[in-house]
Amino acid sequence: MHHINVFFVATGAIGFLLQLVTPSNNRQLERRFFWTGFTIVAISAFFIAYPPDAKSGILWFAFACFLMLSRAYMMTSNIKIRGKIYAFHTDDSRPDPSPECSSTPDDKPESASTDEPEYDPTPDAYSGMASAGKVWALLILTMAICSLNAIIYIVDRERPLLAFVMLSLLATFAIGFGYTDAIWGYPIARRQIIQFFVISIITAGVFTVLYLGAYFAGKHWPWRNKQSMEYRAHPRHQQKWP
Repeated sequence: MHHINVFFVATGAIGFLLQLVTPSNNRQLERRFFWTGFTIVAISAFFIAYPPDAKSGILWFAFACFLMLSRAYMMTSNIKIRGKIYAFHTDDSRPDPSPECSSTPDDKPESASTDEPEYDPTPDAYSGMASAGKVWALLILTMAICSLNAIIYIVDRERPLLAFVMLSLLATFAIGFGYTDAIWGYPIARRQIIQFFVISIITAGVFTVLYLGAYFAGKHWPWRNKQSMEYRAHPRHQQKWP
């Protein structure tokens, strides 16, 4: 039985590494390698514990699938279902280049034409990398983790250092997001009101107070770094604050 477990651990590792060796300039080939590796990892994870423990096998299977899909969503464009790409970053979410497009540098999509200098496909994206909706959804999870560790410390008086780190992280995110949204002229939470409300509940209002304090401070005392990714990603910032 031990030898069988070692075998499936090895095949799982091979499946995971398979997605890392594909050329990054070919999305179709990347997806084939990813889903092949995903299948190998999922099957191997199940058979690490089964037989005899089917329940543990299912848990390992679910855990492996979650890790593979999470990485694919956060870092690649490999998840494509019925023609739609599901990815966290803006660049990964864009449709695949059409096959008939030439690979020469002079050939550019119409949307990138210099005739439209104000064109911005993601006007609410943070630093042009991920949409506000996705960022604030991820922020819910982050704030939930921070709040949970703070609650554990309050109830059990355990892990004070971790609780301090998590609360510091909460404060840093709240102040940083609030100030950044204000100085670049965005509305509160970049109109992600539902996520903002959920985070307010999760953090017992602490995030809200710090965010709004930093937001209104940014309105009165803005300091804009023209070398920042936020400034360079959005043409309207460059026109409004040349």
